[in-house]
Amino acid sequence: MGMENQYSMTSIQNRTVLIDRFRLKLISILLIISIMSLKVTGQNSKYDSLINLLGRIKEDTSKVNILQQLFEETKRNKIDTAYLYARMGLAISSKIEYKKGIAEASLSMGYIYYYKNNYAAALKYYLTAYDLFEQLQDSPGMINSSLTIGKIHRIEKNYPKALEYTQNAISLAEKAENKDEMMAAYVGLGNILGVQNKFDEAIEIFRMALKLAIELDKKEAEPIILNNIAEGYNEKGDIDMAIDYELKALKIMNNTPEYSQDKLLRKSKSGILNTVSDLYYSKGEYSTSLFYAKEALNEINEAGYGKEKKDIYKTLSKISAAQNNYSDAYMYVQLYSKLKDSIFDEESTRQIAEMQTKYQSEKKEKENIELKGKNEMQDLLLQSETEKSKNQLIISFVITGILIIGSFYIYSRRKLKQKAVYANELAKQEKLRFKYVIEAEEKERSRIAQDLHDGLGQMLSTARLNVSGLEDSVIEEDKLYVERSVKIIDDACAEVRNISHNLMPNTLIRLGLISAIQELVNNINASNLMKIDFNFNFTESIDKSFAIPIYRIVQEILNNMIKHSEADHIYININRSEDRLLLSMVDNGIGFNTEILSDSKGIGWKNIFSRVSLLNGVIELDSKNQEGTSVKINLNLKNG
Repeated sequence: MGMENQYSMTSIQNRTVLIDRFRLKLISILLIISIMSLKVTGQNSKYDSLINLLGRIKEDTSKVNILQQLFEETKRNKIDTAYLYARMGLAISSKIEYKKGIAEASLSMGYIYYYKNNYAAALKYYLTAYDLFEQLQDSPGMINSSLTIGKIHRIEKNYPKALEYTQNAISLAEKAENKDEMMAAYVGLGNILGVQNKFDEAIEIFRMALKLAIELDKKEAEPIILNNIAEGYNEKGDIDMAIDYELKALKIMNNTPEYSQDKLLRKSKSGILNTVSDLYYSKGEYSTSLFYAKEALNEINEAGYGKEKKDIYKTLSKISAAQNNYSDAYMYVQLYSKLKDSIFDEESTRQIAEMQTKYQSEKKEKENIELKGKNEMQDLLLQSETEKSKNQLIISFVITGILIIGSFYIYSRRKLKQKAVYANELAKQEKLRFKYVIEAEEKERSRIAQDLHDGLGQMLSTARLNVSGLEDSVIEEDKLYVERSVKIIDDACAEVRNISHNLMPNTLIRLGLISAIQELVNNINASNLMKIDFNFNFTESIDKSFAIPIYRIVQEILNNMIKHSEADHIYININRSEDRLLLSMVDNGIGFNTEILSDSKGIGWKNIFSRVSLLNGVIELDSKNQEGTSVKINLNLKNG
């Protein structure tokens, strides 16, 4: 198969000795600092023995192999330290031209960048590793590289390349009769079929992978595969089957010790718990959904992850809202929003740091090349006779750093808490101010409507009487002008009534919300340009403080649907159950991308959301291309 990258040993050989020494020594210093910090927190005996061995051997293939073992020991829980081991292994392997070491270190570097979601860098290293493993006829290495290259192409939605590399991994694994790799490759293929919406094929492939996992007694892999099968059934709309497979996965996780010890596995378990919560939520079983969502939150907290809680907070918020527990729903929305903002800030900081690092690296490399042949850098590796005192100094720096960081963390937390209190108070004041604006606006509407009706309307009626009285007293030639004047005055009266009605419908004040909406619907249906079905389960009036804003919301949504949706049918349903009112409006139009609302300069939807918020309601807006738009608003008539 045509691979995309050709490894060039010549480019490595052409690097200067000075740069190689500098990089190796710099990485060594960073490793020493990382090792000392790990020793402070404690490590296992295997790790300690490898560290002791590392310091006693020269830079040869044995040292490269030890660095690779250290990478495997740290990659799951100490990714930054693992990066240093992989980087040093690559540097030494390149220096001594150890091709297998370069291949394995490239594989490790690819793993790190894949873990950090830097797929472009990960792809470069995995392609390099594949070409070297192919030259070495190393089947496991080729399978591992090819499989992960397929994963990266799948993530980047290059499905033809993803299939090419994944099928290549399957062929290699079957040829080598390597069931472990066959299982992993089947999972990769199933994921590709899944994102292409080929759910039946994906489920069958996952079943093949599950069969191998059971045969090989891979307890860590079984839940992941069961979760993939569950996702397939969920996409097909078979929620019960999806729940069944997810619960099987959780049962294995609960009975497998690794899932209570390993951070990454606990993270996976939390994800499945949250998925189960979502599935029960979609069935309307909110109590069960809440139980699994809280289990997911406990699991992610125990694992020590932070930003992964964002999706769980979102789930807890919608469950609380569905159970009418709006205080908890609001609390979880706030937690979700804060975490979302912090993740954005963290990502921005990371990108800036990466750019600064690249700039500094390029600058340093140019300076080193210019200084070639001059003074060699002083040997930075610690000598045995001074190692103890320097290690103590490093530990002191680490402890001091921890104290500084801890103090800064406490200060930052306090500032964030103060900021949250201020933001909460600001939001309350903003809401109160909006309420006063709305109330003032409605009063002004009512006043203007009354003035138009009682003032201008009466004047126009009087004018019409006076003009009509001229009909018998004017000559025949002027009667046409009198008739035209009467017609103009009639039109003006009708226009005044329309304007007055739009400002404050008389029906809304006299007969209540349902009658006012019914009148609005009848007027639109009379045009024969659009059909509106209006259904409701109550006729009794509700308080004017609710009726007026609800009428305005319906009026604004109808206005948007008529102007933009290209629909010919709209369905309006209003249902009341004691103190709860559910408003549903659906059209059969072209739909729209709801994400544009955040950047929209129009005030229509902003007014709708503001009025719903003012009533302490919850709004759900769903719109799909060519499938229409659905708006659902849930209001509490007691706590508004």
